[in-house]
Amino acid sequence: MTDFNVIKATERIEPEPIEGYQVLFWGVITIYAIEYMGLGNYIPGANKVPLFLSAAIFIVSYLKHNGRGIFKFGQTKAILFLFLHTSISIAYAVVTTYAFRVFKGQAGYIILFISTYLVLGNARQIHRFMTAFVIFHCFVLLVNLETLSATMRAGSFKAGYFLGDGNDLSWSLTIFLPFALYLIFQKRSWVAKCILSASALLFVASIVRLGSRGAFLAIVSATCYLVIYSRKKGVAVMLALLVGITMIAIAPSFYLDRIKTIRTYQEDSSALGRIMAWKAAARMAVGHPFGVGAGNFNTAYGRFYRPSEVEERIWRPQRWISPHSIYFQVLGEYGIIGLATLLTLLFLNFRDNHRQMNQQKETGSPLPYEYGVSSLPKFLNTSLVAYSVGGVFLGGVSYPHIFVLTALILRTRELNAAKKQVDLVKAP
Repeated sequence: MTDFNVIKATERIEPEPIEGYQVLFWGVITIYAIEYMGLGNYIPGANKVPLFLSAAIFIVSYLKHNGRGIFKFGQTKAILFLFLHTSISIAYAVVTTYAFRVFKGQAGYIILFISTYLVLGNARQIHRFMTAFVIFHCFVLLVNLETLSATMRAGSFKAGYFLGDGNDLSWSLTIFLPFALYLIFQKRSWVAKCILSASALLFVASIVRLGSRGAFLAIVSATCYLVIYSRKKGVAVMLALLVGITMIAIAPSFYLDRIKTIRTYQEDSSALGRIMAWKAAARMAVGHPFGVGAGNFNTAYGRFYRPSEVEERIWRPQRWISPHSIYFQVLGEYGIIGLATLLTLLFLNFRDNHRQMNQQKETGSPLPYEYGVSSLPKFLNTSLVAYSVGGVFLGGVSYPHIFVLTALILRTRELNAAKKQVDLVKAP
């Protein structure tokens, strides 16, 4: 094949450039900055910007970039199916206002999900996008440094609405920590490597200070996954041990005490409350095959599913208990079909990443910089492990995390598929 044919093949694979491409990209970054950093706490009216800005970016990017291609992916279909379920649940939810609130939030994140996929046109943009998320979390941690350094475990932080709770913030840190690790290996500048390494250590230290047991299990699971699928397992094991020793060294006493309760959960009121909520979620799914309605777990639990044998005066403070699990929340609010949809979405993401990892193992050669996302699927799966394991014990199925990860996975899949086709064209 001639070089001309190689170029033509690449042109057929690579997305067409969008007019004002950089503006659209930085517009998406701005939306995520407002959402994750909670800029509405500092800039009056900032919370109103994402709605209008995301709608404008979606319209321009969809029309200019022929965005219909995103609907061919199973992940997109799963997301839209869950959104359709949310829409229908407005008609039968226990409290329709709560279902409508979830409907609006999901609609906004789906628009942002599609826009994110469309504006991430190459590896350099993906790297910048991932760097932005490291910066967002570092900002949140630094502005809350005094709270994090307190001797007692804090529960409230200045951040986006889905990061204001200590458990949710630590979960997000475990999800996006692999972004920093990936970028450390990708960056050529030693200054950038040092800054990213310091950011990763800040993430780990903050996870420890936040004292979330769900995040602890998530980071342990993610670390094990990364070690198992690392090519240099000896180095990976040493780094994992180093991180583990560091966590133990800086861990406050309340953190170690909370971790120990994982084995003695029968004696912990918080764990017992979760178990009661999870049992109630199963009863909701049995009594309501399509669930009690999006966003209605708490109110359905308090009205119909709380234990009747507990005295009212004792139980009243915990009447509106949350499931603290994305799986049981979906099971209660959407039924078996909804849970199957969520699991399908996670499975498709894992499968796509593993296929790309196997492809890289077969070729054995890294991609050139312009296509430099060949090693990214391993780190995206590490983030998915943190999301999936942490999600067993932490709520937030409507948080933007899964939309961010899915958009990155789909775009990475496209870029790696493009490289594979170019290699086939080059082959004699």
